[in-house]
Amino acid sequence: MSGLCVSCNLCCNGSIFARVPITEEERPRLPKEVQVFARNGALRMRLPCPRLGDDGACTCYDVRPDTCRTYNCKLSKRHNEGEIDERSAVEITQEIKAAQARSIVLAARAMGQEPDAFKGMTIFEVFKVLNAKIKDPNVAVDAYTARRAKLHRNFYVDLVKFHIQSGYWD
Repeated sequence: MSGLCVSCNLCCNGSIFARVPITEEERPRLPKEVQVFARNGALRMRLPCPRLGDDGACTCYDVRPDTCRTYNCKLSKRHNEGEIDERSAVEITQEIKAAQARSIVLAARAMGQEPDAFKGMTIFEVFKVLNAKIKDPNVAVDAYTARRAKLHRNFYVDLVKFHIQSGYWD
């Protein structure tokens, strides 16, 4: 596993994908704590992956699904093709993670909570909670801070689309 992948891990931690397709043959190889479900007749593994280590490395690397094994984000491809050095690529992942963290901090503040209240939740889960609270007339939400949070979330999404996901702005 490359240093870039370990420093990034956005594809594994639920930040850009909510699930990974798996095959029936892969299912028995997966560790027990991995949540598998069927959707539209196809098996899926829920993300964030519970086997993602605190250091960002996959703890089930040898038995990971083929989708995980073959996934190569746009940033990794650029690095592998020599378009960008690893240091610059890692800096880009840090920029993406900073935008993600800032949007979560602002979302928490908008709801009158500390960011730690959302530890372990993906950015999308946090904003699902924020949007539900905004719609609830019985809940006080700081509208200005909520708008700032959404602005930072949109910046995060644009960074992911530009640097990570193929097919956007190529």
